[in-house]
Amino acid sequence: MNAVALLVVLPLLAAFLTPSLGRVSGLAAKLLGPAVLLFCLGLVWHYSSGDGLPFSIALGGFLPPLGINLYVDSLALLFAGIVFLLVLLAWPWGDGSREQYALLMLLAGSSAALALSGDLFNIFVFYELGAVASFGLVVSAGTRAAHLATFLYLLISGLGSVLFLLGVAIVYINTGTLNLAHLATLAPQ
Repeated sequence: MNAVALLVVLPLLAAFLTPSLGRVSGLAAKLLGPAVLLFCLGLVWHYSSGDGLPFSIALGGFLPPLGINLYVDSLALLFAGIVFLLVLLAWPWGDGSREQYALLMLLAGSSAALALSGDLFNIFVFYELGAVASFGLVVSAGTRAAHLATFLYLLISGLGSVLFLLGVAIVYINTGTLNLAHLATLAPQ
């Protein structure tokens, strides 16, 4: 596995480990997220300062258009780095719960995957994953206003998801592919 995949895998893994780790040690659960985010920022810095950009990675051994394709260029790394930095700045150092830590890491991983994805369907999947995390973060305030805002956010996001998926279906029907690089070669047609 290429180390760039760690920009997506580590935050998602931390999101799933945080609740269990929080049962053992609240401090470890609180510090796992910032440690992963700092490591990911270091990886972004490493890849953006090196040569060899842009490049593409097919995860799982399945070549595009079947597998998950990560496309790494300067702009994708910039967006991923901004995501990690903003989540680190928004980290609830004082009174956060382990569920909030997990949701923030889920949001960080899915947002980084959005920036690095080279396939429209994977963009849709990671958008939905990020939406679920953001629903949980909004409702975690526990107030009546937060519950109402989450419900409205869910309705608007659901409509947007349906329209996006409809657009993905139209693109696939007309081109036969969802890979962004392949779509770019088909664009003049």
